[in-house]
Amino acid sequence: MPSRRLRTAVILAAALPVLHAGPAEAQAPNAKLACLKASDSAQQLRAAGKLVAARDALKSCVLDECPSVVREACSQWMGEVTASLPTIVVGARDADGKDIVDLKVSIDGAVVTEHLGGRALPIDPGRHKMHYETPSGAIVDEEILVREGEKNRELTVVFPGAPKAPGAPGSGGTEAPRGGGGREASTGNTVIGTILAAVGAAGLGTALYLDLSTTSDVNALKAGCGKTGTCSASQVSSDELGYDLAGVSLGVGIVAVGIATYVFIAHPFGTPTPATQSHAFRIVPVPHGSGFAFTF
Repeated sequence: MPSRRLRTAVILAAALPVLHAGPAEAQAPNAKLACLKASDSAQQLRAAGKLVAARDALKSCVLDECPSVVREACSQWMGEVTASLPTIVVGARDADGKDIVDLKVSIDGAVVTEHLGGRALPIDPGRHKMHYETPSGAIVDEEILVREGEKNRELTVVFPGAPKAPGAPGSGGTEAPRGGGGREASTGNTVIGTILAAVGAAGLGTALYLDLSTTSDVNALKAGCGKTGTCSASQVSSDELGYDLAGVSLGVGIVAVGIATYVFIAHPFGTPTPATQSHAFRIVPVPHGSGFAFTF
């Protein structure tokens, strides 16, 4: 960084011709004063670490209308600032790893671009808050620390839930979960529905068989009791058990068919289902019989 003495010497050397110029020589005093102000401002910004603004100020004091001594000093300082000025290269990808081009990038609240072109962006050294936003409203925020002289630092942003563009293959609804979801879970629903339907059909068939069989036994028992006038307790108990079992089978069959119907209606084949969703079907003991539980 140039010394304060060199900076003062440059300003005085450039200012003296302006201050002592006659009417014929003072054709563009405002332009020369603007050069001096730009030179002084650039050095103050550089000292404060605002290298982007310092570079922009130096562009105003290397113009041909500036005094040669100022122009030469500003050219030297421009090279030094450019060498120290960090740059970043921002990239973005969606959940499928595809590049996102339309992206609004803000640094410390100021928008620097809304369209990624793969080119380096200048940035001051120090801590910065980065804000990235897609046209669909997906947002990613992060804080970075940039070092002076750091060039072409890559900042790659990944939007895990970024929606696909309309009309793109696979678009038109929520994206199937990665890593085991989607059609595999839908196939599982179909299998569960099929099993429940089979259980329901078996339950209904068993209930019908038990009911008919028990009714036949009861009729035979009544015919026998009519002849003897008495029926044993074990015979009556056996018939009652047959009706109880038929009732349990009927209940299991009806509920299983109902759940199977719900599975097929709510989750038809081809409908993605979260991979974390679990199903369980189990028989549980209940007073005076048995029952079952199904978690969905």
